[in-house]
Amino acid sequence: MRSPVSPDPNADRGHHHFSYALYPHAGDWKTALTVRRGYDYNYKLQAMQVEAHSGTLPLERSFITVKGNNVVLTAVKKAEDADGLILRFYEWAGQDGKVQIEAPKGAV
Repeated sequence: MRSPVSPDPNADRGHHHFSYALYPHAGDWKTALTVRRGYDYNYKLQAMQVEAHSGTLPLERSFITVKGNNVVLTAVKKAEDADGLILRFYEWAGQDGKVQIEAPKGAV
């Protein structure tokens, strides 16, 4: 049994909760987009309530859309020294390819 105590004497102790999912698919893991499905499973959409403001939005819209099967958006943060966003992506299949990123007008 593994029981590390340095540098954190409380590491790996206590109750842990895990979730597992099975993803049956044809072909290899890259063709089946297994990593993308894993991100979908592990990082669920989080809804937030905000104050009302003027203007209208379409009934369905993504803040950022990434078109490229082997690329996953992993982080979004506001730039500290400019009026913009910093996006971090992860290419998981070891393949070259084109990626298209779309954001609503005025989002960045």
